[in-house]
Amino acid sequence: MAFMRWLHKWVGLIIGIPFVVLLATGTIVGAMIWWGQVTPETFGQQYEAQSNFVKGQTVDRLDELMQQQALPVTGITAPTEGSPYYRINNGATQQGFAADDLEQLYERPARNVTGFFAVVLHLHRDFLLGRQPVLLGLNGADLAAIVTLLGTVISIVGFVLWWPLRKGFRWKTTVVPRKSRRSDMFKNHIHGSTVILLPLVFLCLTGAGITYRTVTGKLLGAHDVEYNFLLEEPIITGEQWSDRIDAVARLFPDGEFVSANWPKSFRRTNGQGNEVEQQSTTRQRPQGQLADASMDKKTIRTSMQSQEITEELTLERMAQRNHEQPGRASPEVSHSQRPDLGNTIRFIFTSSADWFGVPGSVAHLDITSGDILSAYHFGELSFGQKLRRFVMPLHSGRTMPAWYTFLITVLCGWMTIVTITGVIAMLQGMKPKPKRSRNRTKGTASGILRQPAKANKLT
Repeated sequence: MAFMRWLHKWVGLIIGIPFVVLLATGTIVGAMIWWGQVTPETFGQQYEAQSNFVKGQTVDRLDELMQQQALPVTGITAPTEGSPYYRINNGATQQGFAADDLEQLYERPARNVTGFFAVVLHLHRDFLLGRQPVLLGLNGADLAAIVTLLGTVISIVGFVLWWPLRKGFRWKTTVVPRKSRRSDMFKNHIHGSTVILLPLVFLCLTGAGITYRTVTGKLLGAHDVEYNFLLEEPIITGEQWSDRIDAVARLFPDGEFVSANWPKSFRRTNGQGNEVEQQSTTRQRPQGQLADASMDKKTIRTSMQSQEITEELTLERMAQRNHEQPGRASPEVSHSQRPDLGNTIRFIFTSSADWFGVPGSVAHLDITSGDILSAYHFGELSFGQKLRRFVMPLHSGRTMPAWYTFLITVLCGWMTIVTITGVIAMLQGMKPKPKRSRNRTKGTASGILRQPAKANKLT
C-alpha cells in the first residue's frame, strides 16, 4: 500500500496539469458539439425522407454541376434530420444544396473549424505540439494518449486506496468542495473520483484508442475488417452514381444511402486549398445523359416529381434481378493478391442493425471503375468489430444523440473539478507545517508567561 500511495501521489502530481488540460478542453469541445446538435444549421430547409432512387438521381445532377464548375468531388452527404440538405466536398471547400431544387445554400471551407474552437480542439488532441516528434520520438498526440493511459492507471490505484476508507463516503462532498481547506479538497477528490471512475476510465481508453487505431483494431479483432468481407467477384455497378447507389442498396436491403467518401490521398490539398492532388489512378466521372445543371427551379421540381412516378417501375426491375448474396473471397487470400481498399470510395448506409442510429454498413468501390470490391452490413460484424467502429463516436459524441453528448460533457466537467482538487490537496500537503513554541501557553498571544502584579501594601 505504501508503494501505491507513493505512485498515486507523485505520478498523479506529474501528470496532473496535463490531465486537467485534456479534461477541461474535452469539456469545452463536448459542449460545442452538443450545442451544434441541439441548434443545427438548417438554412431554412426542412427534412423530408428520400428514397435511394431519388438520392441517386439527385447526386447525378450534383455531379454534373460540379463538372461544369470544374470542381473535383471528394465527398457526398445526403440530407439528414440535423442537416436537411446535400453537402458536396470539393477538396478544401464544401457546398450545400437544397434537397428539393438544388439551390446553392452556402460555400465554406470543408474543415469549418477556426478560431477559439480550433485552438481548444488541437490543445485537446496534441497539446498544440502537432504531429512532429517533440520528445523521445513522440509527437503531441502520443503524449496526450500516454497522459490519458497514466490517468487510467492512477484512477484505478486511487480507487484501491479509497476502498478501506469507503465508510466515510458522503455524497455531499462528491461534486464540489465545501471549503478551500485541504481536508475538503481531499474529500472531494477521493469521493468524487470514486463516483465517476468508470466514465473516466472509459473516456481515457477511447481517447487513447483513437490515437492508436491500429492497436485498438487488433485488440478488438477488427483490424482491416473490410478485407474479411471481400467479394469473390467484384460487382459491376454502372457509370452513373444512381446506378452505384442502387447496386450497393441491393446488398443492404434495409439500408439507406448516407454518404460517399473518397480516400484521404484524393482529398489531400496542396496546402493552399485550391487544388486537390490526384494519384495516377483518378476517379472516373459518370458518363451519359445527365440533367442540365442550368435548369430553373420549376423544371427541377417537375423532373423530381417524374422521378417519383418512375420509381415504382425501377423497383419492379430491381425485384426481377438476382438478389442472391454475392460470394465472399476466401480469408486465406495472400496479402499481395488483395486489392488496396485504402484507395477506394466508401459508400456508407444506415440499417436497422445500427447502434444509436449511427450509419455502420459500408461498401468499398473501386475509385476508377466504380465496381464493388468489399461490402459488410453492420449486423454481420462481431461485437469487437462493432465496438471498434464506435470508438470515435463514443469518445467525442459526434453522430451520437444529443443526450449522450450532454452526458459525457457533464461527466468530463466533473472529472476536471475532482482532478483539480486532487492536485491542490497534494500541493497543500507538501507545505511545511509551522513549528509551535514549547513556551507557548494557553490564553496568551506572545507565549511569555505573565507574572501577576503584586498588590501594594499600605504602610
